[in-house]
This record gives sequence, C-alpha cells and structure tokens, in this order.
Amino acid sequence: MSILPIASITPDLPQDPITEELEFKTLISNYETQGREQRKEKWHFPRRNLTINYKDITKEQCRLLWAFYIARKGPREAFSVFLTRTDSYVEEEYVGVGDGSTLTFNLPCKSSVGVSVYLDSVIQPSGYTLTHLSGADGEDKITFDSAPEAGAVITVTFTGYLKVRSRFMEDKTSFDDFYRRVFVIGLKLKGLLNDE
Repeated sequence: MSILPIASITPDLPQDPITEELEFKTLISNYETQGREQRKEKWHFPRRNLTINYKDITKEQCRLLWAFYIARKGPREAFSVFLTRTDSYVEEEYVGVGDGSTLTFNLPCKSSVGVSVYLDSVIQPSGYTLTHLSGADGEDKITFDSAPEAGAVITVTFTGYLKVRSRFMEDKTSFDDFYRRVFVIGLKLKGLLNDE
C-alpha cells in the first residue's frame, strides 16, 4: 500500500491542490414503456475522481510526484489519497463486503470522530472495535467481534479525513506533459472502491 505524498511535496503551498468529483454509473434507456426513460443503477457506491492542480508547484517539487507516478507504474498500482479537509462529514461511505471470516477492515478515513458502522445499511451500535491510524496506509481500522456474513456490505458515517483509493489515469506521458497537467490543467486520478 502507498499514499500520495501531497503534504511532503508542497508543505508550504497555501492552496488545497485536490478537487473531487463523484462518478455514478447509470444505464438510461428511452426505448421501453412508450418512450419513458428507464434508469438502472450499475454501481451502488459512487467513485470519487480527483484532480491535482498546483498553480505554484516548481519543477523540482513536481519531480517528487513524478517519481511517485513512476514507482506506481502509471495506472498499474492503486494508492491512497487523504483529503486535507479535517471536518469532512461523510455518510455511509463504502468499506468493503463481508466474507464470513474476515474480522478486520481498513476504513476510508483517518482521525475520524462520530463513527457509525452499518451492515447492509443497518446501523450497528456495538460488536466492533475502532482503532485510529492503524490501517495499512495509516487510516483507521475496524475489527468486528464476529465476522460480517458473506455478502454483507459494510459502510461508515464519520467526520474526519476522507481516504480515497485512486490510480493515475495516464499510461503514457513525459515529465514535461505531466508537469503541465499538474501546473495548468490538472492531473486526473481515477477513484476506486476502498477495498480495491
């Protein structure tokens, strides 16, 4: 596991360089029931696509981000991005799916407070332990007293740093183009589910 090193690359920049957009997957058809639109949800949880845009980054600072891109082999390896807003309130964010034997799951947050845990959208008032900053990338972790049933969808509501699993979009680029994207138009990251 690895973390996008935003804070160490540009600790002195005043702006938050990451913007977020939600992506849903819906099939829309106008061919059924007398031309009325039919919609079918393909993803139960949205993906959080990110854009990194540093207006004040130097080429030297960008080389650290470039080295991270090379180490991930472009879009090959996923990594975690912690959004810098500490007061993010997030409702029923996807954690993972139970398999009947796994007790411990990494959460999509760090330094979280007000955590509510759900199994198949039913709140769980007890039966688990939360451990802060002990996950694979320093995120919070949950350990259930008994493993969630196979197929049970685990979600959490919390306030804190949101962790977004991501990968780079570009498979082929040069450093100059990479720098231009970060500096001018924004470098796109594809959002993934927490357990990908």
